[in-house]
Amino acid sequence: MHTDDPTPDQVFATLSNARRRMVLSYLRTHDPPVTVDELSEQIAAAEHDVEPGSVTQRQRKRAYVSVYQTHLPKLAQMGFVDYDEEAGLVRSTDRADTIDPYLTRPTDEPYPWTMHYRTLAIGGGTLYWLTSLDAPVFGAVPASVIALGLGAALGVSALVHRRRRQRRRRELPIELAVESPAAGPTDR
Repeated sequence: MHTDDPTPDQVFATLSNARRRMVLSYLRTHDPPVTVDELSEQIAAAEHDVEPGSVTQRQRKRAYVSVYQTHLPKLAQMGFVDYDEEAGLVRSTDRADTIDPYLTRPTDEPYPWTMHYRTLAIGGGTLYWLTSLDAPVFGAVPASVIALGLGAALGVSALVHRRRRQRRRRELPIELAVESPAAGPTDR
């Protein structure tokens, strides 16, 4: 198990191969674990620009052998995937997320969640304080209503934050996009 961040050489070695990028891409966008068969079919489909159901047995086998014998063991050795060879199951690790700084950044700026939560905390605290002082207008609102409203706002914010984070994680940087088969050998 790797607990340290990968070196730049490990990251570049990983990203230098189209099939390894496809494995990382697929794992990034699908719920774990996935099977080696599923990965192979998806890779073969992407390489031949066909739907997964249209992949021939030969195309699937060629991708399978390469993924099974070369790419998954290499990704597992580097700590980017957990690979259960006996069960034929693969899942990405937290270490796979550490390659993100080496990838092209999305063009849109992320929502300022820190400021969002700070505003909720300060605004909610101020409302609660004004209510407890029986300030005009605010004193008419029970403190429990303010507390419930603030709790609901925090809960909804947390749910939206989580969904946006998951969606953002699924956006693929250009380096993880599938290459065409004409781009060169994929079995290195």
